[in-house]
Amino acid sequence: MKFQRQQRVVPENSNYILIRLLAILVVIFFSEVRAAATDLSIELAGGHDDNVTRSPTPTSSMFSLYHTDLSRYFFSDSPLIEGKGYVGAKYQDYFNVKDNYQIYTGASLAIPLAEGRFVPDFFYEGTIFRDMEQSADSMNEHCLGGRFEWLPYARLTVEIQQTWCWQDYRNKVDVLADGEYKNMKEEDSQHQTDLRDDYLYSTGFLFRYNFTPETDAELLFTHDRRSSSIAEESYIKNGVMFSLLWESLNIWYISGTVSWDKSVYNDVTDGIDRQDTAWNIGGGISRLVRQYELFFRVNWTHNNSSLSEESYTNMVTLCGVSRSF
Repeated sequence: MKFQRQQRVVPENSNYILIRLLAILVVIFFSEVRAAATDLSIELAGGHDDNVTRSPTPTSSMFSLYHTDLSRYFFSDSPLIEGKGYVGAKYQDYFNVKDNYQIYTGASLAIPLAEGRFVPDFFYEGTIFRDMEQSADSMNEHCLGGRFEWLPYARLTVEIQQTWCWQDYRNKVDVLADGEYKNMKEEDSQHQTDLRDDYLYSTGFLFRYNFTPETDAELLFTHDRRSSSIAEESYIKNGVMFSLLWESLNIWYISGTVSWDKSVYNDVTDGIDRQDTAWNIGGGISRLVRQYELFFRVNWTHNNSSLSEESYTNMVTLCGVSRSF
């Protein structure tokens, strides 16, 4: 389905909405309202990205990462309801390309039922993302969602989640005169600029199993549908992910993840039906030292697309330290 420009939902107000929500949450965080706890985490890290722009012609760069997150939990005295609000920011400082950053805020409300065996949860999250290297990716995002968690027995958790997101891109992109998407690198084509809105609908089914007190496994199935005002960015995606976490003495954490997904795009690009198949493998190890966490993470992605300009391989390595208060 293609959305026309006139169907944009108050695009000029998306910055205003997010800024107001940030201000409201900051007031709540420092108010006298009783809360179960307030958590603050600060993360400093450095790493290497061998394909920053996710393209067939890689541009690699070292980077520094700065991340802070503040959460507050409400209704600590109530057995009927659990609340949480949070704000955070992340800045990625690349050495060889331009930087990016994001600011986010959100809130959730859970209602434990049957002594916590059934937990419906409703949430909102808003994000401001700015990418100075690829300005077409800069956007504001608003997401609403619901989650239902069920504990059929002690070791197994089943979770169903549905999310609806509106992604309001802040910069115009090039389109061909007939309305089709035009690659920004193409030349000698009649084109015009247009604004982009995406509507993303995501469904997830998660199964978590506790093999031992130290070992958890998760199996996640996902189904996503993206409807974009740029027709060739609309797609249907199905995926699966398996992850394993092992803890030792509550000080060592070792994790591994492997995932696969396939995206089928709605419109034809350059006479080719676009389909992307992506593999992702990640792993990490962490060591807790009092309130500090020392960590190392690595993530490898390979995207195989029927459009050669959309195929790429990417590896990111990261090490750093985080502190919780």
